[in-house]
Amino acid sequence: MAAWAAIGVVVHHLAGGGWPGALAGAAAAALAILAWGRWAAPRAAAPPALALATKIVVFGSGVALLALSGYAAWALALAALVLVAHLGAHLGKTRTA
Repeated sequence: MAAWAAIGVVVHHLAGGGWPGALAGAAAAALAILAWGRWAAPRAAAPPALALATKIVVFGSGVALLALSGYAAWALALAALVLVAHLGAHLGKTRTA
């Protein structure tokens, strides 16, 4: 959810704010959410490669947009959050298997 929020906030900022920015930010976040739900959600019926590609695009977009908009600390925080969450999920699967 942090990546979706980052995408929406930064697109709002890049679109100039106000109502046009709010609409652009909401549309960008909605597109990321729809793509995630269709291809990357745990119950999505998508091939693993497509799920991974979707995750990379969504998380990468969030981090890149934050970094390019001058929010380097937030970009690093989001990247660290994604890394720790995915490592934890992977380690949890390997230990229970």
